Amino acid sequence: MDITSNKILQYALNQNSDVYVYSGAMSRPGSNSILEAYYNSSQRENAALVLTTYGGDAEAAYIIARFFRQMYTRFTVYVVGPCKSAGTLLALGAHEIVMDLQAELGPLDVQVAKDNELWRRNSGLDIFQSLTTAGQYSFQIFETNFLRIKASSGGVINTETAADVASKIAVGLLAPITSQIDPLRLGEMQRAVGVAREYGSRLGVDDEIVEKLITDYPSHGFVIDFEEAKDLLKGVRRPTEFEQEFVQQVQQVMKHSTGHECIKMPFPGNQSVAGLIPTEPPAEVEASDAEESEASEAPDVEPAELAEGADPTTEDTHLREDGTTHEQAETTSDHPEAQQHPEHQPGDRAPSGESDSASDERG
Repeated sequence: MDITSNKILQYALNQNSDVYVYSGAMSRPGSNSILEAYYNSSQRENAALVLTTYGGDAEAAYIIARFFRQMYTRFTVYVVGPCKSAGTLLALGAHEIVMDLQAELGPLDVQVAKDNELWRRNSGLDIFQSLTTAGQYSFQIFETNFLRIKASSGGVINTETAADVASKIAVGLLAPITSQIDPLRLGEMQRAVGVAREYGSRLGVDDEIVEKLITDYPSHGFVIDFEEAKDLLKGVRRPTEFEQEFVQQVQQVMKHSTGHECIKMPFPGNQSVAGLIPTEPPAEVEASDAEESEASEAPDVEPAELAEGADPTTEDTHLREDGTTHEQAETTSDHPEAQQHPEHQPGDRAPSGESDSASDERG
């Protein structure tokens, strides 16, 4: 792949940016992979993260967001598919959130481990919604029975007695439900929600927006699309045509290396793929740049003095009176057959597709 077709390399060079990818469950091993990848990066001025996740560990998301903000001047998140819960928290730390047509964010719905079940999690808001629902139903039950008792008694039963009977009915119906709420579990959920609130605030998001993302949505999977995200958050935009090509090429690279469509959809299972996309220029590009640099620094030589095949940028090249170099004269005397085929000097570079060792064998 040459540099003109390598959109990832073009993006890295044009934006002066390292390119990272995170796909799958947000976790500490995943955040560790991102941080460790930094030491293998070019450590450019900016960073881009292509992110796809259903959520997970809020601490891991916060660590990644803070890391990028501290180590790079500008941090951009590209979202092509789902970016839920802890993924949304990570995206809140970016200077820009670039959302493609199928991209979606989600509420800051903190997930906590489910009791006695491996790999399964509950929403941190479940217990609060349960309490809210129980309170609403308890009042409806009380009100309905109070009015019914008063009406059916024809005024014989006074208000105090009717209220007492109605409250006992409501308590009797809801007590088996509310008794299942563990006070310790309630405290754990409260702390989990507080974690999301504090992390969002520390990433520089307005408290009002953080609170809305935590409490105003009914489910973990609720879709916050581009239009809603643009109205809710700063720095949300659509990708340019070139950025679309860049992300598509990241998708191709990841599919080739993992076998999964892990940019449009999170990596399956409770696992993740996280790390750095190499963006170093190919060796031949670097060599070409080096040759151009040396050529610009070399002393001027009249073209008429150069023999065919001589390289004016090579420091060891010295011209003889007959127009050839000392190296060519020595090579010609050692290899008489080269005189018959001057177009293939033994020291010349091998043609494209052949190694230098193959060229040496022919000489």
